[in-house]
Amino acid sequence: SMQANNIVVRLLRLSQICSNPMLIDPNYNGPNAKLTELEDILTDIFSDETKKVILWSHFVGNVNYLAEAYAESYGAVAHTGEMNIQDRANSVEQFQNNPECRLFIATPQSAKEGLTLLPRDGKMKADTMIYMDLNFDGGSYVQSQARFHRIGQNSEKCLVIHLVGLETVDEYIKKSLIDKIQTASQILDNASQEQLNQIKGEKFTLSKEEILNIL
Repeated sequence: SMQANNIVVRLLRLSQICSNPMLIDPNYNGPNAKLTELEDILTDIFSDETKKVILWSHFVGNVNYLAEAYAESYGAVAHTGEMNIQDRANSVEQFQNNPECRLFIATPQSAKEGLTLLPRDGKMKADTMIYMDLNFDGGSYVQSQARFHRIGQNSEKCLVIHLVGLETVDEYIKKSLIDKIQTASQILDNASQEQLNQIKGEKFTLSKEEILNIL
């Protein structure tokens, strides 16, 4: 059991490093492939002034960092379980009603039932969702997707983007998540099939043995 817990902790640390090395080392100032890719994606999407984006990260530190980084340029707001109810409600209200607030950054764990992220002015469209990282919790992933399906009812199409580090622990976590959703969809019904299709497609380049060797 202690060995299993140790492996989980190491997987978590590797996932944090892949998502944003500053979560482990606040003084890190080297390159960050995901942040560079994210910047390019956001620049492209926000060239359309009617677009809003939902950005997910499982790490509260990452949400706070990104919300601060993009507060001035995109009016970004944060939404995490560590915030009080009023602050979370204010973030949702800003994203729904303020055209200057174009980026909603949240932890999937905070996306409980009843959270609706549809812009209310009828002009803006939040039809893109980006995952900075994934974890092994299929439930929180499906819940975050449910927030998006409501948006999909009002848009012609929705885009889901997963930022996955090639030949990193990201690939192993993503494969495990696919397996969990696959099992759930087989046991229950086909409700999870759409979520499954959205994260399938990429080829996994690391085997389980290679992941264990990294650990």
